[in-house]
Amino acid sequence: WNFRMGYSYFYLDQEGRALRYFEKALEARPDDEDTMQLIDGCRKGISLPQFSACFRERTENWWEAFAEMEAELRQMMDEDKDHTRGAELVAQMEDTLNLVFDEISFEIGVGGEKHELILTPEGDKVKLFELVYFQKHAPKEVLEHWNILVGRQPLQNIGLHTEDGWDISGDDVQIWLEEQGENSFAISAYCEKLLPMLREEEGRAWWMLTTLTDQVLGEIPHMRYIDSFDVLEEPKAEPSFLLSQLPDKLKEKGADLSTDPNAYLESYLGYKMEPNEDPDADWRLDTMVGSTCCVPLINGYLNADNDFMDDLHADGAVAGFFCYPLDTLREEEGSQKIFDFRDKLEEVFTTDEGSEVLTLTGGATGLYCGYVDFIAWDIREALNMAKEFFEGTDIPWAIFHTFRREAGSVPLKQQDDGTETENQDDELDETLMGMDYIPYTQQNAEAFFAQLEQWNDEDEYTRCIQALNAIPEDWRNYRTAYALARALENYAIIGDHDEGTLKSKGDKALLRAIEVLESVREEGQDKAEWNMRMAYGYQYLYGQEEKAIPYAQRWAELDPEDENAPAVIRECKAEIRKRQRSRKKAKFVPGDTPFEGFDLTNFWDDNWYALKEYVSDPPSDELIASVEEELGYKLTV
Repeated sequence: WNFRMGYSYFYLDQEGRALRYFEKALEARPDDEDTMQLIDGCRKGISLPQFSACFRERTENWWEAFAEMEAELRQMMDEDKDHTRGAELVAQMEDTLNLVFDEISFEIGVGGEKHELILTPEGDKVKLFELVYFQKHAPKEVLEHWNILVGRQPLQNIGLHTEDGWDISGDDVQIWLEEQGENSFAISAYCEKLLPMLREEEGRAWWMLTTLTDQVLGEIPHMRYIDSFDVLEEPKAEPSFLLSQLPDKLKEKGADLSTDPNAYLESYLGYKMEPNEDPDADWRLDTMVGSTCCVPLINGYLNADNDFMDDLHADGAVAGFFCYPLDTLREEEGSQKIFDFRDKLEEVFTTDEGSEVLTLTGGATGLYCGYVDFIAWDIREALNMAKEFFEGTDIPWAIFHTFRREAGSVPLKQQDDGTETENQDDELDETLMGMDYIPYTQQNAEAFFAQLEQWNDEDEYTRCIQALNAIPEDWRNYRTAYALARALENYAIIGDHDEGTLKSKGDKALLRAIEVLESVREEGQDKAEWNMRMAYGYQYLYGQEEKAIPYAQRWAELDPEDENAPAVIRECKAEIRKRQRSRKKAKFVPGDTPFEGFDLTNFWDDNWYALKEYVSDPPSDELIASVEEELGYKLTV
């Protein structure tokens, strides 16, 4: 069960949620290679997330589709005079919004001259960043007819009414307000009308009272100023006031009740930490001071709580930070150069182009490192822009790390003994030098390959590659070619010391591995191991799964007992289907379905429409066998 749950999340691009299930599955089956391989894939996925469609692309595609169908939606809303189609309209809008958001709360209606779509963060500040980015991309032609709002809006004399008879307003709720600090308040609420619900459906009573507060005060002011909300079973002895009076009470205390979410998101909080002086401690633990406009991400990282990260990941977004050393900056001009450097880095992402790929959320200064925090809407482009910036500086190294403590780091710039990253790109073409290894000769071939096996077991793949590069060309053969291909693939997929490899370098290594294997095709094409390496090479190159499958099938024929071959076939087919589904989603126009408005009476009487659109040809034996192979069990009729 845990394996299947993990498998489902994995192919939804939600590796963080998948990882927990796979780890539980491995506890039950400790030596299962499929599970271990998927766990490795999850760990890479949470360290360097890659999406079939990132949040930026999902947002652009959605607004383009919505612009084409919104007139039809407005017409349906206008014609629903008796409000009988409300559930249908909400369901249709929810289905379309789920193309962007894994989970979304919203309200739709007509407000004055325009229709309204209100996106509600439900008190989640991380979600609020997503909603604001999404809102900003609404096209002009949509805004001519729609108000796209973030956060429930305050309304006078508002009340909540449920279908089963519950009815409350701001005059039915007593409030006790306690000031906790600057711009921070605690609320205690008592509603006599809801006491029966509070005893029988406590969660529902809380929802009604917090939602009513959103509508009296406005959801953004609620999030900004109310840090604690308690529901009482009996009133306090101290004087109270009515919920309908809450806005005036907060204004008296200097609160700005603007419903503009941008003003709230741009309010920063400064913080101090007791730095960990261990230079090998986790990133950020050396922090002395910092500032943030998204406290939940900082707290989540420090507490190893990944809920916010999982939610962002499900939507194609990533929260993380750039990290770079401060020693060279301190040496030259003291702390001012530290701030100047950070300002220059942030300027890259405050341009129009930069703000499209990420939103800055703060930064920190540590004993050893500087940190710049952000939420990336297009992580691939964000890292490319950061890499270009760092390579143009004198900083010796820089990395990207997500706000997951257990994730690996992604190098953006590296330096080893004065050699910078651009020179390291050629390290796989170098030859191993020195006297501390056994060089290859035709006489000591067995000792050389035994040495390779030891390095392979120690995850020293670059060392293996460089030792094989040193073999004179006229001494090379199938065995040396296969060993080189294996080392290149392990470097690309696993990385030295199991630390992963930057995708650009990994792809280069995989392409070279395939080239090396092609050079010995004649001798290798009827060997299971050669076909295995060709399959892995294409499987881990993005979008090349179709090329991997024939090699994996030949591998399975040559070694029927190897369970990894059918596993590779299943994974490649699943990845192909996932990519195809993503493309269909991106092109999907909400409401543009074959059956919308179609009279379903006598639908299954095999009329021409049903036969054309919904009746497929009988499955072939080959198709049935393929489906059974993917499912792992026989189909019965």
